[in-house]
Amino acid sequence: MATQPSSQFAALLRQSKFASFDPAIAQAYTSYGGHAYRGNFGFKRPLPVRHRNATVFVHAVDSRQQQTEWKSAEQQRRWIQMWDEVGATPHVRGGSTWSNKLGPLGEIRWQVDSEFGSSDSGVDDRGVGAALTGKSTAVANINAMPEREFERYLEKLRKMRPAFREYLKKHLEKEGRGSVPTTLWEQSIKPRTDEYLKDFRATQAYEEYKSPTATSIEQQPQKSPDVDGSSRSCGTATGLPITSLNSPA
Repeated sequence: MATQPSSQFAALLRQSKFASFDPAIAQAYTSYGGHAYRGNFGFKRPLPVRHRNATVFVHAVDSRQQQTEWKSAEQQRRWIQMWDEVGATPHVRGGSTWSNKLGPLGEIRWQVDSEFGSSDSGVDDRGVGAALTGKSTAVANINAMPEREFERYLEKLRKMRPAFREYLKKHLEKEGRGSVPTTLWEQSIKPRTDEYLKDFRATQAYEEYKSPTATSIEQQPQKSPDVDGSSRSCGTATGLPITSLNSPA
Protein backbone atom coordinates (compact mmCIF):
# COMPACT_ATOMS: atom_id res chain seq x y z
CA MET A 1 0.00 0.00 0.00
CA ALA A 2 1.46 3.32 -1.07
CA THR A 3 2.03 5.87 1.64
CA GLN A 4 0.41 9.25 1.37
CA PRO A 5 2.90 11.94 0.32
CA SER A 6 3.63 14.59 2.88
CA SER A 7 2.34 18.09 2.41
CA GLN A 8 4.41 20.77 0.72
CA PHE A 9 4.62 22.72 3.97
CA ALA A 10 6.07 19.74 5.84
CA ALA A 11 8.71 19.24 3.16
CA LEU A 12 9.67 22.92 3.26
CA LEU A 13 9.86 22.85 7.06
CA ARG A 14 12.21 19.86 7.08
CA GLN A 15 14.49 21.57 4.55
CA SER A 16 14.50 24.94 6.31
CA LYS A 17 17.15 26.12 8.72
CA PHE A 18 14.46 26.80 11.29
CA ALA A 19 13.90 23.04 11.63
CA SER A 20 17.40 22.73 13.10
CA PHE A 21 16.89 25.54 15.63
CA ASP A 22 18.40 24.71 19.02
CA PRO A 23 18.67 27.40 21.73
CA ALA A 24 21.73 25.64 23.18
CA ILE A 25 23.68 26.16 19.92
CA ALA A 26 24.68 29.64 18.80
CA GLN A 27 23.47 29.46 15.21
CA ALA A 28 23.70 32.60 13.12
CA TYR A 29 20.75 33.57 10.91
CA THR A 30 20.74 36.04 8.03
CA SER A 31 18.33 37.27 5.37
CA TYR A 32 18.58 38.81 1.91
CA GLY A 33 16.78 41.14 -0.46
CA GLY A 34 13.39 42.46 0.50
CA HIS A 35 13.14 40.07 3.42
CA ALA A 36 16.20 41.67 5.03
CA TYR A 37 14.71 45.15 4.50
CA ARG A 38 11.55 44.07 6.33
CA GLY A 39 13.47 42.28 9.11
CA ASN A 40 12.10 38.89 8.09
CA PHE A 41 14.57 36.19 9.17
CA GLY A 42 12.12 33.32 8.80
CA PHE A 43 10.85 33.36 12.38
CA LYS A 44 7.41 33.97 13.82
CA ARG A 45 7.73 37.76 13.85
CA PRO A 46 10.04 40.29 12.13
CA LEU A 47 13.08 41.64 13.95
CA PRO A 48 14.00 45.35 14.16
CA VAL A 49 17.02 44.95 11.86
CA ARG A 50 16.82 46.74 8.54
CA HIS A 51 20.32 46.80 7.02
CA ARG A 52 21.90 44.56 4.39
CA ASN A 53 23.77 41.37 5.38
CA ALA A 54 22.46 41.52 8.93
CA THR A 55 23.28 38.48 11.10
CA VAL A 56 21.59 37.60 14.39
CA PHE A 57 21.69 34.99 17.14
CA VAL A 58 18.24 33.79 18.24
CA HIS A 59 17.98 32.44 21.79
CA ALA A 60 14.22 31.85 21.89
CA VAL A 61 11.56 32.03 19.20
CA ASP A 62 8.81 32.54 21.80
CA SER A 63 9.77 33.65 25.29
CA ARG A 64 7.40 33.82 28.26
CA GLN A 65 6.69 37.41 27.28
CA GLN A 66 5.72 36.26 23.76
CA GLN A 67 8.80 37.89 22.26
CA THR A 68 11.66 36.64 20.09
CA GLU A 69 14.91 36.88 22.07
CA TRP A 70 17.85 37.71 19.82
CA LYS A 71 21.09 39.66 19.64
CA SER A 72 23.37 40.89 16.89
CA ALA A 73 26.02 38.53 15.51
CA GLU A 74 27.77 41.09 13.31
CA GLN A 75 31.02 41.15 15.28
CA GLN A 76 31.40 37.37 15.30
CA ARG A 77 30.49 37.10 11.60
CA ARG A 78 33.03 39.74 10.54
CA TRP A 79 35.69 38.16 12.74
CA ILE A 80 35.31 34.74 11.11
CA GLN A 81 34.98 36.30 7.66
CA MET A 82 38.24 38.19 8.17
CA TRP A 83 40.20 35.00 8.90
CA ASP A 84 38.50 33.17 6.05
CA GLU A 85 39.71 35.88 3.68
CA VAL A 86 43.26 35.48 5.01
CA GLY A 87 43.12 31.85 3.91
CA ALA A 88 45.44 30.43 6.56
CA THR A 89 45.26 27.68 9.14
CA PRO A 90 45.99 28.78 12.75
CA HIS A 91 48.51 26.79 14.76
CA VAL A 92 48.88 26.27 18.50
CA ARG A 93 52.29 26.58 20.12
CA GLY A 94 53.44 23.39 21.78
CA GLY A 95 53.74 23.58 25.55
CA SER A 96 51.34 26.52 25.90
CA THR A 97 48.41 26.57 28.31
CA TRP A 98 45.88 25.97 25.55
CA SER A 99 47.98 23.19 24.06
CA ASN A 100 47.97 21.38 27.42
CA LYS A 101 44.19 21.78 27.71
CA LEU A 102 43.71 20.59 24.15
CA GLY A 103 45.42 17.27 24.74
CA PRO A 104 46.66 14.80 22.12
CA LEU A 105 43.25 14.20 20.55
CA GLY A 106 43.06 17.78 19.33
CA GLU A 107 46.15 17.30 17.17
CA ILE A 108 44.47 14.62 15.05
CA ARG A 109 43.05 16.10 11.88
CA TRP A 110 41.62 14.79 8.66
CA GLN A 111 44.12 15.12 5.84
CA VAL A 112 41.90 14.18 2.88
CA ASP A 113 39.64 16.77 1.27
CA SER A 114 37.07 14.30 -0.03
CA GLU A 115 36.61 10.76 -1.25
CA PHE A 116 38.13 11.88 -4.56
CA GLY A 117 41.43 12.93 -2.96
CA SER A 118 44.20 11.13 -1.11
CA SER A 119 46.97 12.04 1.28
CA ASP A 120 50.46 10.62 1.55
CA SER A 121 51.28 11.99 5.00
CA GLY A 122 48.35 10.37 6.80
CA VAL A 123 47.31 11.21 10.33
CA ASP A 124 49.69 12.53 12.94
CA ASP A 125 51.22 9.40 14.49
CA ARG A 126 52.10 11.18 17.69
CA GLY A 127 48.50 12.21 18.30
CA VAL A 128 47.15 8.76 17.48
CA GLY A 129 49.61 7.02 19.79
CA ALA A 130 48.79 9.32 22.67
CA ALA A 131 45.06 8.98 22.04
CA LEU A 132 45.24 5.19 22.32
CA THR A 133 46.77 5.24 25.80
CA GLY A 134 43.33 5.22 27.45
CA LYS A 135 43.26 8.74 28.90
CA SER A 136 40.94 11.68 28.38
CA THR A 137 41.64 15.37 28.96
CA ALA A 138 37.91 16.07 29.49
CA VAL A 139 38.04 15.76 33.28
CA ALA A 140 35.77 17.67 35.62
CA ASN A 141 36.77 21.29 36.30
CA ILE A 142 36.47 21.68 40.06
CA ASN A 143 37.24 25.41 39.87
CA ALA A 144 34.06 26.05 37.87
CA MET A 145 31.71 23.88 39.94
CA PRO A 146 28.94 25.32 42.14
CA GLU A 147 29.03 24.25 45.77
CA ARG A 148 26.39 21.53 45.46
CA GLU A 149 27.95 20.06 42.34
CA PHE A 150 31.35 20.08 44.04
CA GLU A 151 29.93 18.17 47.02
CA ARG A 152 28.46 15.55 44.69
CA TYR A 153 31.81 15.26 42.92
CA LEU A 154 33.57 14.72 46.26
CA GLU A 155 31.19 11.87 47.06
CA LYS A 156 31.99 10.35 43.69
CA LEU A 157 35.73 10.60 44.39
CA ARG A 158 35.35 8.99 47.81
CA LYS A 159 33.78 5.96 46.16
CA MET A 160 36.82 5.74 43.88
CA ARG A 161 39.33 5.38 46.74
CA PRO A 162 39.72 1.59 46.39
CA ALA A 163 40.20 1.92 42.64
CA PHE A 164 42.76 4.70 43.12
CA ARG A 165 44.73 2.70 45.70
CA GLU A 166 44.83 -0.24 43.30
CA TYR A 167 45.94 2.10 40.50
CA LEU A 168 48.64 3.61 42.73
CA LYS A 169 49.85 0.18 43.87
CA LYS A 170 50.13 -1.02 40.29
CA HIS A 171 52.24 1.94 39.16
CA LEU A 172 54.45 2.05 42.26
CA GLU A 173 55.28 -1.63 41.93
CA LYS A 174 55.93 -1.17 38.23
CA GLU A 175 58.41 1.62 38.95
CA GLY A 176 59.93 -0.21 41.93
CA ARG A 177 59.13 2.57 44.37
CA GLY A 178 57.89 0.47 47.28
CA SER A 179 54.46 -0.27 48.70
CA VAL A 180 51.36 1.88 48.68
CA PRO A 181 51.04 4.40 51.57
CA THR A 182 48.57 3.19 54.18
CA THR A 183 47.00 6.58 55.05
CA LEU A 184 45.80 9.57 53.06
CA TRP A 185 48.42 11.74 54.74
CA GLU A 186 51.20 9.41 53.60
CA GLN A 187 49.73 9.45 50.11
CA SER A 188 49.70 13.26 50.05
CA ILE A 189 53.42 13.55 50.89
CA LYS A 190 54.45 10.77 48.53
CA PRO A 191 56.45 12.12 45.55
CA ARG A 192 54.48 12.40 42.29
CA THR A 193 51.18 11.54 43.98
CA ASP A 194 49.53 14.52 42.27
CA GLU A 195 50.67 13.21 38.89
CA TYR A 196 49.27 9.77 39.65
CA LEU A 197 45.98 11.37 40.69
CA LYS A 198 45.74 13.36 37.44
CA ASP A 199 46.48 10.24 35.42
CA PHE A 200 43.88 8.29 37.39
CA ARG A 201 41.20 10.93 36.76
CA ALA A 202 42.09 10.98 33.06
CA THR A 203 41.84 7.19 32.91
CA GLN A 204 38.48 7.16 34.68
CA ALA A 205 37.15 9.87 32.37
CA TYR A 206 38.26 7.85 29.34
CA GLU A 207 36.45 4.74 30.61
CA GLU A 208 33.27 6.74 31.27
CA TYR A 209 33.18 8.33 27.82
CA LYS A 210 34.18 5.20 25.90
CA SER A 211 31.81 2.85 27.69
CA PRO A 212 29.15 1.24 25.44
CA THR A 213 26.48 2.46 27.87
CA ALA A 214 27.83 6.01 28.13
CA THR A 215 25.21 8.76 28.01
CA SER A 216 27.57 11.76 27.88
CA ILE A 217 29.74 13.09 25.07
CA GLU A 218 33.43 13.79 25.61
CA GLN A 219 34.07 17.52 25.53
CA GLN A 220 36.88 18.58 23.26
CA PRO A 221 38.08 22.20 23.15
CA GLN A 222 38.38 23.98 19.83
CA LYS A 223 41.87 23.64 18.40
CA SER A 224 42.27 27.30 17.42
CA PRO A 225 40.43 29.48 19.99
CA ASP A 226 39.50 33.11 19.24
CA VAL A 227 40.68 32.79 15.65
CA ASP A 228 38.30 30.80 13.49
CA GLY A 229 35.19 28.72 13.98
CA SER A 230 36.32 25.98 11.60
CA SER A 231 39.58 24.47 10.43
CA ARG A 232 40.59 24.97 6.83
CA SER A 233 41.30 21.75 4.97
CA CYS A 234 44.85 20.87 4.01
CA GLY A 235 44.02 21.02 0.32
CA THR A 236 42.88 24.66 0.42
CA ALA A 237 45.13 26.13 3.12
CA THR A 238 47.84 28.47 1.90
CA GLY A 239 50.18 27.56 4.73
CA LEU A 240 50.60 31.05 6.18
CA PRO A 241 51.86 30.76 9.78
CA ILE A 242 49.26 32.18 12.15
CA THR A 243 49.52 31.56 15.86
CA SER A 244 46.52 31.20 18.13
CA LEU A 245 45.89 34.26 20.30
CA ASN A 246 45.82 32.10 23.42
CA SER A 247 49.40 30.98 22.88
CA PRO A 248 52.35 32.85 24.38
CA ALA A 249 54.62 34.71 22.02
